[in-house]
Amino acid sequence: AKWKRTRWPLPKAINVSAYEKFAHLEELEKIHDDWQYLKVPIVHIHGTKDFLAPISNIKFSEDHIPEHLLETIVLEDVNHFLPWSHFDLVKQTVLKGLE
Repeated sequence: AKWKRTRWPLPKAINVSAYEKFAHLEELEKIHDDWQYLKVPIVHIHGTKDFLAPISNIKFSEDHIPEHLLETIVLEDVNHFLPWSHFDLVKQTVLKGLE
């Protein structure tokens, strides 16, 4: 999905997610100095078996998001598709955040 010659036969969803994945580092660098200005609570839910986003992202969140705003939830043996495999947890977390 990275190169034009190999991108065309892939489903649009794969191409979109690949574009996002390859843009992550550059986008994080753009906001490097802005994490301190966050004012809203953030819940970072991450599975230990995520093969697309490394579990080290939890450490990144802990290092960059003010402690009083961050809640982390690490799910053992859960992969990248936790919004579907753990729908109730994600739903309740979102609803709690909206209160």
